[in-house]
Amino acid sequence: MADTVKSGGRLLTDEELKKLQKMFLEMAEEVDEVCRKNNIVMMLSGGSVLGAVRHHGFIPWDDDLDINIPRKDFEKFKKVFRKELGEKYKLYAPNYHHTAIYRIGKIENPDVSLIDKFGNRHGLMLDIFPIENVPESAVLQYIIGIRSSALMWVGIRVFEYECRNNKNYHISAGKRILGKIFSFRPSWKWFDLADYAVRYPKETSLVGIPAGRGHYFKEIYRRADMLPVEYVDFEDTKMPVPNNADAYLSKLYGDYMVIPEESKRERHKIWDLQFTKNSSDSGTHM
Repeated sequence: MADTVKSGGRLLTDEELKKLQKMFLEMAEEVDEVCRKNNIVMMLSGGSVLGAVRHHGFIPWDDDLDINIPRKDFEKFKKVFRKELGEKYKLYAPNYHHTAIYRIGKIENPDVSLIDKFGNRHGLMLDIFPIENVPESAVLQYIIGIRSSALMWVGIRVFEYECRNNKNYHISAGKRILGKIFSFRPSWKWFDLADYAVRYPKETSLVGIPAGRGHYFKEIYRRADMLPVEYVDFEDTKMPVPNNADAYLSKLYGDYMVIPEESKRERHKIWDLQFTKNSSDSGTHM
């Protein structure tokens, strides 16, 4: 959803980064435990897989953690979440409940309070990217990909328009106008529509992660490269990654073992960060 951010905000300190990574890891371990208990498949996603393979844990400067869950398993996860994790965390996702303003699933840890570049205050968010079935037909791929991408694009423009009063976030006049045109429907409804549009009911030899960094067409993988998962070392525990992590990472990042120059490392700015007493006591969720 990013556009340009005006000057302001700050990067995390090393102490804050380590504390958040510990909290992310605890969240991921709890989610993994619940998923195994309920026969739900989950795996690390994107840069978290890269960290597992290249650093055997977090990328040292990484300030988030992402997971993938196949669609049918994600629908099951929604049903068991409140019973299993609802006392500690909140789950947001399209077509889960109407207060979700996010285009992907997110598990919120309320032991952290921060303001992001959009001006929204929320807790620590663990991102969930659904893995979708992808048809083998190039024609069907094109139809589903264009339709879902268009709906997502509109939802993002509306979301940006809804954030228009945040002085720290700047969007171009053209995007603001487009967001206003489509704002007859709130962004969460557009994201609901996009979430339905991307689904394909039949299992094939292909899967995709349409909400990921490569969007629909650049994140199509062989099912055998993603499933079943493989557990690998991650910090002081083990976490699941795609079955063929090399194929996954090569498609996503190219020569992924090359560590980027410091100026090219992805880091996010924040405008406010607060830890509750529980999290500040030990650096982890308690």
